[in-house]
Amino acid sequence: MSSIHELDRETLSEMSMVDIAYHILKENNKEPKPYLEILEEIVEMKGFKGGDKAIAMTRLYTEINIDGRFKPVGDNVWGLRSWYPVEQAEEIVITETKKKKKKKKKADDEFLEEDVEGIQEIEEEIEDVGDLADDFEEDLEGIEDVEDLDEDLEEDEEEDLAIDDNEEDTEKE
Repeated sequence: MSSIHELDRETLSEMSMVDIAYHILKENNKEPKPYLEILEEIVEMKGFKGGDKAIAMTRLYTEINIDGRFKPVGDNVWGLRSWYPVEQAEEIVITETKKKKKKKKKADDEFLEEDVEGIQEIEEEIEDVGDLADDFEEDLEGIEDVEDLDEDLEEDEEEDLAIDDNEEDTEKE
């Protein structure tokens, strides 16, 4: 295939954006390229305008993320996966995965410990609330006893007043 830039507009219109991006990078002498530069070249080649450009931007970004031929190399700069040794990429992935598992397990253990401590604190609070409820019931019983005493006292006072009134009435007669 000749250079992607030499193809006519009809041929380019039949090609997918991700394939054009692949050819742009392939012709870039193993130099990664910023995503926006790749996008601008594709927009120009395909003749996109306005809203089509916005749609192309999101579609292309999704496609190069999914397509296994591309590799992000930092700061939204992309290269071709074939430019980078496979062993190097596998080592990085394996190493990162192992570290993440250990960190995740450690984090899970920490969360589990925090959960257990939280449950124990809640259980203690429930016991405290139960003790407070018992104390409250005892206080209520005490109040009821006092109220009963007050009623008894009031009845006694009324009886005394009634007796006093009767005695006075008897004395007057």
